[in-house]
Amino acid sequence: MVVLSYVFMYTETKERYLCDDDCEKIQAIDSMLIKSHDYVYTVYRCYQTYSTPQASDTLCVNVKDTIGVNWDLLADTICMLASQNGLNHQKVFIYKYDTATYLFDTLVKKNCP
Repeated sequence: MVVLSYVFMYTETKERYLCDDDCEKIQAIDSMLIKSHDYVYTVYRCYQTYSTPQASDTLCVNVKDTIGVNWDLLADTICMLASQNGLNHQKVFIYKYDTATYLFDTLVKKNCP
């Protein structure tokens, strides 16, 4: 019985720690974009540096290089979804991952209203 109590407390604590309010909002944006745009890989919160993982006000979006996509329009869509989810005044960076060089190429940087 005692072990079950600890397991329950660990599970409840772990779930809250892994995804706070900001995380849930970003996951909602990620889910909406992936469902409606097959060239979007993921949306996540950018961090200021890897050595000091402190969240920023920037959303990073990894996309597949696709001909004919208006990346500025996608950034506007992301800003709209962010605003609808309570994330105002965000910055959006849209990156293309190059599998040949293993580098990220910045396609768009946008400051949301």
